[in-house]
Amino acid sequence: MSSRTVYEGRIWDVVSDSFQLHDDGDPLVRDYVDHPGAVAVLPMNDAGEVLLIKQYRHPVGMDLWEIPAGLLDVEGEDFVAGAARELAEEADLIAGQWNVLADFFNSPGPPARPSASTWPAA
Repeated sequence: MSSRTVYEGRIWDVVSDSFQLHDDGDPLVRDYVDHPGAVAVLPMNDAGEVLLIKQYRHPVGMDLWEIPAGLLDVEGEDFVAGAARELAEEADLIAGQWNVLADFFNSPGPPARPSASTWPAA
């Protein structure tokens, strides 16, 4: 029925949609985060060791150990290109092999598209 952006942020927006599930149904309104999507890389060496990066995360006010990850914020970039870019940016590494580990929604309510794609890299 309608869609409008109610908040424009630096990284994501909040959108409010009005819609009907059925032609004779009452209108429903749902607000959600319009997120560009993200990738995460599980870098593993020949010995099966996994690389973790320690990064400060302001929302929780502490350093966290994480696998390399980041937003799909380059126009037209696909998941594997984003994963390779994040691995290079965060760990200064280039993978010789890429496989999809999982595509998932962190929470199926807010995002309009899969919000993360995880790639094991060797």
